[in-house]
Formats: sequence, structure tokens, C-alpha cells
Amino acid sequence: MNTRIQVEHPVTEMITGLDIVAEQIRIAEGESLGFSQDGIQLKGHAIECRLCAEDAERDFMPATGKLRVFHPPEVEGFRLDAGVQEGDNVTSAFDPMLAKLIVRGATRAEAIERMRAVLAHTVVLGVTTNAAYLERVLAHPEFAAGNTCTSFLEEHKAALQIPAPTPEQAALVLAAALLSNRTLADARFAPPAIPGAMQDWRNE
Repeated sequence: MNTRIQVEHPVTEMITGLDIVAEQIRIAEGESLGFSQDGIQLKGHAIECRLCAEDAERDFMPATGKLRVFHPPEVEGFRLDAGVQEGDNVTSAFDPMLAKLIVRGATRAEAIERMRAVLAHTVVLGVTTNAAYLERVLAHPEFAAGNTCTSFLEEHKAALQIPAPTPEQAALVLAAALLSNRTLADARFAPPAIPGAMQDWRNE
């Protein structure tokens, strides 16, 4: 018997309303469970995503850096279990998982859409994460249909690859890199104009 609480326990908690950690503490203190088997009712569908500091484009290599911004959204039916906060240094000395994102919906489809919204609106700056990759997994029709197995990622590897950026996206990434790397305000610095982008390059 494995008495260890699994990483995915929030999924069970979201659809049962039970606090598994609290119940384990009760047992450790010699008390009985606070519920019976008949009292467990499953409600809806829950999904958990592990937000990791890793680069999906480079075979999921762990990523490091200073977590300058970490701002998950406030969404109904969303639970965040995070082990980091803004300002933390993410190093290679620990597991790359930053947080567990858990959502609940009335149906699998609703839970998927809710998780996609959470991933799309979770802002992380300073460290590369797998958020975009997770969103593509959720968007895959086979995942939506529940046709998943341990070889799912390998079987759909081509479809889940990061698409090549458009010229406009590449230009914006370059602009962001230039801004982040500037250490001195130089009045002579005049970066090229990008159509549709903000032309005030000063961070005042």
C-alpha cells in the first residue's frame, strides 16, 4: 500500500471537495477519516497541468533564471499550488516544476477550455516555461476526445512542435530582448521602427 499523497491529489480534491492532506494528518494523529466511502460524491471534471521551467523546443531542457514576473489569472474554478513567487531564482538544483495549475469544469470540455484560458493568461517573465506547449496539448483534438496514453506526446510530436514565428513576432521578440539588455540610457540609441509596435523605447 502506497500511503504517499500523489502530485495529482488536487484533481481528486477538486471533484470531491475533500482535503486529502488534512485527512492524512487526521490518520497520523490516530483519528478516523472524516467521511465514509458512501459520502464521496464526484462532481464535474478536473485537470492539472504542471507549469515547469523548461524549454519544450529543446527537448524539455530545464531552464534557469530570475522569476521577474509570476502572475496567474483569477479564474472561476481555478486552483494554484505554487512553490515559487516573484523574485525567486530558479536554478538547476531543484525540480523544474514551478506550480500546479488545477481547474474544474462541469464537463471535460469545459475543464479543457478553462485550463487553456488559465495558461494563456498566466504571465511568467524571466524564465522559460512549458505553458505554450501545454496549451497546444490541450488544444489537440485527440486530447479533447480523451484518446490519450503514455505515448501521446511522442505520437503527436510533429503537431505539438512550436510553430516558427512570423517576421512580425520575431521583430517584437528582438525588440523585447534589446530592451531587457539595455543597462544604460543612451540618447544616441535609435532602434529600427516596427510597424504596429510602440515607438517609445524608453522605460520611464
